[in-house]
Amino acid sequence: KNWPLWKSRLETLLRGRNLLGYLHGTKAMPIDPRVGNSPAWIPMTIAEMAEMADYDADLEEQMQKDALIQEHVTASIPDSLYMCLISKS
Repeated sequence: KNWPLWKSRLETLLRGRNLLGYLHGTKAMPIDPRVGNSPAWIPMTIAEMAEMADYDADLEEQMQKDALIQEHVTASIPDSLYMCLISKS
């Protein structure tokens, strides 16, 4: 019943915090430098080590932003709905 109002408020809040792309899935996940290499690949060069460090930092940022969005969603829904959501996971 109040879905359009809730959605609009949530999107406005997330847009103001530059998080809307994370919610809509338009903000791409960082690409793991290990993809395409053998499972035993270890970064050896300075460039490879820097690439892994950048990936780790980008992934941490992505996870942090995802947690912020989850926080906004869970804080804005009724407890009864939240209980339904956590019982499904």
